[in-house]
Amino acid sequence: IRSRRFFGEDATPHERNAKLLALLDGVADRSARFVAVAALASPDGHVELFDGEVHGEIAEAPRGEGGFGYDPVFVIAGDGRTMAELAAEEKHRISHRGLAGAKLRARLAGGI
Repeated sequence: IRSRRFFGEDATPHERNAKLLALLDGVADRSARFVAVAALASPDGHVELFDGEVHGEIAEAPRGEGGFGYDPVFVIAGDGRTMAELAAEEKHRISHRGLAGAKLRARLAGGI
């Protein structure tokens, strides 16, 4: 997945969001999702994967000052706010990375 580089290696976050919104101009289905996977590998080669996923849609225009990347244009399903409109603590708790990390931490807390 090359979401950061999709619009060019040197594109700024603002430019990437503007290009995404232009690409989706007039598109009715703006559904989207953020996905993250964390891996835990043991010396014997055993690998466990821990995923996190947040569903939403792409906004018509950027909203919010927090976060980074596509956060200003990603509207969380069932919430109505963009990721950039959330307080950092709330975002970390519900984000795809936060969910994957929580699963990994729970696994580590149970012993390897």
